[in-house]
Formats: sequence, C-alpha cells, structure tokens
Amino acid sequence: MNRISVLYLAFGPLLFNGLYGQNSIPEFTRHDSIVSAYWLAGVSLNIVDDSEEGFSTLTSVADQWNMLPFPSRFSFGKYFRNGLGVELIGSINLYKAGNIINSVVISEDIPYRALDTRISYDINHILGETGVIDPYIGLGFGISNSSNTTYPTYNAVLGMRLWLSKNWALDLNSSGKWQGLNRIHNHVQHAAGLVYRFGIVEELTKRGAAKLVLRDSMILANKQHEDALKRALEQESLLKLQDEYKRAQAEELQQEIALLAALKRRDSLVQVLEGIGTIRFAFDASTLTTEHETILNEVSSFMLENPELHFKIQAHTDIRGSAQYNQMLSERRAGSVRSYLLSRGIVAEKLIAFGFGETMPLNDCVQGSYCNEYEHAINRRCTITISD
Repeated sequence: MNRISVLYLAFGPLLFNGLYGQNSIPEFTRHDSIVSAYWLAGVSLNIVDDSEEGFSTLTSVADQWNMLPFPSRFSFGKYFRNGLGVELIGSINLYKAGNIINSVVISEDIPYRALDTRISYDINHILGETGVIDPYIGLGFGISNSSNTTYPTYNAVLGMRLWLSKNWALDLNSSGKWQGLNRIHNHVQHAAGLVYRFGIVEELTKRGAAKLVLRDSMILANKQHEDALKRALEQESLLKLQDEYKRAQAEELQQEIALLAALKRRDSLVQVLEGIGTIRFAFDASTLTTEHETILNEVSSFMLENPELHFKIQAHTDIRGSAQYNQMLSERRAGSVRSYLLSRGIVAEKLIAFGFGETMPLNDCVQGSYCNEYEHAINRRCTITISD
C-alpha cells in the first residue's frame, strides 16, 4: 500500500467530517434573539367610557363610548432589559351629546383631555418570549380634564402588542382611571393603534446562546480536522497536488507563450502598417490625391486582412493660419481619409478619426518661429495606427 493510500485511510474520516459536517452547523434564526430594550412611540384611536358603569358594562357602545374619528392618543416611552417600561401618554376626546357621563345624559358635547404616565411590565418575561405577541400590564397616574374640571387619577392598564415586524406593532389596551373612592370621574379608556420601536438592543435567548456555543465548538472541530489534513498533505507532498501544480505551471507557460506571440504579431502588424507610409497633404489642402489613394488602397487591404483590429486616424496641420482654422482643416483631412477607407469596404466601427490642428508638430515649427517649406510639410500629415 503506497503512502497516499495510507494518508487517505488515516485522514479520510477527518476530511469527511470537516468538509461535509459543516452542512449541519446550526444557523441563527429570529427565534434565537430577542429585543431586550428599545424606545417606543405610538399613535392610536382612543375611546373613553365615563358613564360610571364602564367597569361592569365594558361593551355598552351606543350611549357610553366616546371616540374621535381620527388618531387622538400619542405615547412615547422606553423599555428596559428587565421588562419594565416607562411611558408618557397624551390623549384628547369628546364626550358626545346624548351619551351617559357620570350617570347623567349630557345635552352638549364636552371636550376631554388627559396626560398620563405609567410603568409597564412585559409579561413575556414570565411566560416566555414569542417574538410576536407581547402582553403587558401597568400602573401609573395622570391628570384628566372634562366637564371643565381637572382631576388626578390613579391608573391601571392591561394591553397587548402584536408585532408585525421588528419595528412595527398593533397596540391594543384598556385602562381604568380612578379619581378616588368617590365614583365621580372614574372612567375607562380603550386604545387601538400602531407603535414604532427604535434604538433597539437585542440579546441572544437561552436557545440562541446554546446554539452559539454549539456553533463555535463545531467550527473549531472542523478547523482542527482541516488543519490535520493540511499538515498531512504538506508533510507527504501528495503526488496529486504535485501533478496539479505542474499542470497549472504548464498552462500558465502556454498562456505566456500565447501572449508573447500575440504581442510579437501585433508589433509586426504595427511595423507593416507604419511601412505603408504617411499621408502628406499640400498647404491648405484636405482633398486626397492619386498618391494618397494608392497608399490608402494598401492600408485598406491591410485592414481587410486583419478584421479583428481597430484603427485611429490622426490628422495635423502646420502653424500657418489661425488655430481655429487649422483645427477644422485637420478634421477635414481626417474625415477625407476615413471616407475613402469606408468606400473601400472598411466597417465604420473599426475607424475613429481625430483632428489635432497645429498642436502636435514633429519639429520646432511653433507659433512665433520661422520654418521653411520643408519643415512645414513635415507637420501636414495624417497617420493611421492600430488602436487596440
């Protein structure tokens, strides 16, 4: 039995467990964490029952419930890790004429206002977190105003939030408000609306913490398995890895040879194109001559033989005349060359033409200098080069 067989017999199980065992690593879900602290803001409709019978007949809607047709209760507060929360709540309402208020049928509408504070407790801290249904109870005090009378109240609330997402929930609650032993002004307030929580702090549940420990141990075990196999492979220099390395080297060498061949061919094509010649224009001329067409016929044949290439046409002028005129003249020259090549069957997308005016002389013939005709003629040129 060769060394490779021995290695796979020894480390094969480790490799299997390390690579395939990763599929069983538990993933975290939304049930593995809970929102433990947050800020809360809400808006809701509110219903006030101030008939003095509100605690015994909670559903006497017709002549006891008072409600505005728009959101009229606003709350803001903060909940802490221990399940306690503090909230400030403001509400307005309107006692409707014909309803029973303090055991009397009122003859006109009476405004109602209240400002309450309360301490609430999340019952899920006792029952267990569900992540969706969040019942709570609370106690507090406040100030209410109705019938032109302002009075303090002691409050108790029972409510439930149904979380539609991580941030938004429906909030349903009912509060009893007592002025004191005297039944006057004792009333019930129901509310239904939306709340939004922000500044969220999340913590792992017991299940999530256990899953974290399990994940860490499994990841560590997989890492140890992989390290053991890696050390074995390194120590024995497995022939398979050597063959793959040699194959990769050969492929890389072939790619380099192909690249060098492509570069060499391109250099050769550049030299061939340069050897065909440069278009030289007469002074103030952009029309092609027979000599120009002879050169361009050879250029077009070269282009048709190498359809994979793209080309740049660059035309220039001497310094005589204004810079603006020379720019337009160079563009006409470049356009003449391009048009002729198109007439020879060259695809338009293969050609791009530029005019540079007098800005790129091949000698010292610049504005303010003296040059003879030969020196000017050198700059009246159009070149064609490979662009890619």
